[in-house]
Amino acid sequence: MSLKDQLLKSGLVDPKQAKRAAHQQRLESKQQGRTEREAAEKKNRDEAQRQVEAQKQRDKELMAQRNTEQLEKEKARSQQAHREAVINEAYRSGVWAKWEGQRPFYFLRNQLVESLLVSESAAEKLAAGEAAIVAPRTGQGSPVVMTAVAANNIREIEPERILVLFDR
Repeated sequence: MSLKDQLLKSGLVDPKQAKRAAHQQRLESKQQGRTEREAAEKKNRDEAQRQVEAQKQRDKELMAQRNTEQLEKEKARSQQAHREAVINEAYRSGVWAKWEGQRPFYFLRNQLVESLLVSESAAEKLAAGEAAIVAPRTGQGSPVVMTAVAANNIREIEPERILVLFDR
């Protein structure tokens, strides 16, 4: 037997009061459940909002990192293109047209003594530091004689290409 039934049987409350009390109890129960549900929903919304904000922040950081990497790659490509342009210009404008001759000019290449047949004027310019012997552009073939200015431009970018360049 419930408390309500006992109170009605003893005459302490009438049926109308019992009904009103039960109704009030249901309303309070509903209100309490609603409040708990709303608190749980608010907690879930707040957590979801924090997760969304955290994801946005991670995405933002990742995008910044990708942009930085992309800029570094573009910068590296630009620098490489600039280096190639400088080297190509040095080969185009610095190679002597008539450096070949009958006089051997000896130099070291990969710890081996090699010789290049040059003209008398080219040998004098090489000895005076006004000309240089430079490895070929493709890495294959015989070296070329070019002006010291062009050779210095190449030395700044690829010093291993310079085989002979005496300082003045």
